[in-house]
Formats: sequence, structure tokens, C-alpha cells
Amino acid sequence: MMAAATIAQERPKLVAECRRLERERAEWIRARELAEDRRTDLDEGLGAMLLDAHDEVPSALNEMRRAEVDIDLARRALQALEPRLSAARTAALENFAQEYDVRAEDARARLLEHEAATRKIVQRLERHAGSSVPAPPSAKSGELKKEIHLEELRAAMIRDVASDRDPAKRISELITSGLIDADFDQRSLYTAAIWGPAAIKPARAFRLAVDRAEAMLAAHQAEMARDDDEIIAEWNKKVVDWDERATALAALGEQLSPEDREAQQYCADQAVARTAWRENAEHVLRSLRQDFLMLTASTVAAEG
Repeated sequence: MMAAATIAQERPKLVAECRRLERERAEWIRARELAEDRRTDLDEGLGAMLLDAHDEVPSALNEMRRAEVDIDLARRALQALEPRLSAARTAALENFAQEYDVRAEDARARLLEHEAATRKIVQRLERHAGSSVPAPPSAKSGELKKEIHLEELRAAMIRDVASDRDPAKRISELITSGLIDADFDQRSLYTAAIWGPAAIKPARAFRLAVDRAEAMLAAHQAEMARDDDEIIAEWNKKVVDWDERATALAALGEQLSPEDREAQQYCADQAVARTAWRENAEHVLRSLRQDFLMLTASTVAAEG
């Protein structure tokens, strides 16, 4: 097994290669998009050009052909980049997985040391008692076994992502088998290598988390657009209308009926509630937007 120092020494180079290829990939994607936009603009304007500026048509056709060539070149470059980026990510992820292999082995060595020390104590007790003595239960032994299991699990999950497998299935199997509780913090099993905006290769669960955050943000923004200032203004206007009606009736020595007073109070309550909702909604929206930005702080790492 590779030493921890060697693993740490190799990591910056492996991660840097991933980032370099991701930047190159993003540049080619941008080049392809620009060429596609250029081709679309030329194509959409070609009809009018035939009628209004016929002499410019040959030049436009040449530009369209150049755009097609640029699109094809970008496509070919991206095709060539994909296996290189995949290989670079796999190498980097294997480096991260090896770190957890080392952690598991370290915990296993501590467990063996602890068990050896426990056996010595039991042997001394047996010599003293002159008979067999059962080994005492050890909380430390259980903690070390759990640590080994979790470190091995994290290494396996990283390798799952590297091989395009979903590690969530592995967690589901562990829950079904009873090895971990259903309320266990599953997020703690996803390491930074496969979770977060700076992940080498984000796990499917992270992508789903981003999708959910984006959906929540969009839904809240849509709700705020629906319950906007105009609706609050409408309720306030209804309150004013009821007040004016009550004033007019009072001038005639009359007053609103109980039903009308109830409707007046309802409008007043709605105006206050809508205003309070709006203020709270803006706070929630800021919180949601902050959470979403934290998830998607680095879109380059989450591509592909």
C-alpha cells in the first residue's frame, strides 16, 4: 500500500491536471457555442440578405462554412478531450481513495494493538484466577471496527464514482442489512472528492441536491413573482375602500353590518399578512440563493 506521504505528494499534480483539462474543455464548449450562434445568425439573416444585399451573400455563405468548420473542430476536440479528462479524474479519485485505504489500515493496526493488549490482560487474569476468563466488552474495539468500516466505505464510494457507479446504492444496501441506521448522516460518507462544487467528479447524489436546490429557488422566485407588490397594493386599496364606506355610512348615522365589518377586517388582515409574508419570503429567498450558490460555486468541476 502506498504511504500517506506519497499520496499527499502526488495529489496536487493529479488535481491540477483535472483542472487544466476542465478549463480546456470549457474553452472548447464556449468556442462551439460561439460558432453555433454565428451560424444561426447568418442563417436567419440570409433570406433578407438575398433580397436586400445580394452582393453580400457569397461572403455570408463563406462565413457560414467557416462557422460549420469551427463547430466540427470543436466537436472533434471535445471528443478527444473526454477520455483524457476521464482518465485524469480516475487517477485523481484513486489517489483520494488510497488516502482512505491508509486511514482504514491505520485504524486496523490500532485495533490489533488494542486487541493484543486486551488479550494480555485476560491472560494475566486467567493466571491469577487459575481458570478461563471471558474477554471483557470493549467500547474502543467497537469504535475502531466502525472507523475501519466507514473509511473502507468512503474509499469504495470514491471508486464507485470513478467507475460511473452510484454509491447511493451501496448505502441503501448497508441500511437494508442493518450495518448502518436509516437516520445515519449519509452526507458524511461523501468526501470532498465526490461532493461539492470543487469535487473531482461529483456523485449523482450531489447533482440531485443541486437540482433540488435549483427547483426550490425557482419555485420560491415564482411564488414571490405571484405575490408581488401589486397584490399587496390591491389588499391595501380594499382596506381604504372599506374605511371610506364606513366613514360615509357614519355621516348618515349608520354603520357597517357585521358581515361587512368581518370582510373589512379580513382585508386588513390580508394586507398585513401579505406584507409580512413578503418580508419573510425575501429572507427565505436570500437564504435559498446562498445555499444554491454554495452548491454551485464552481460549475467547471461539476461538468461532465
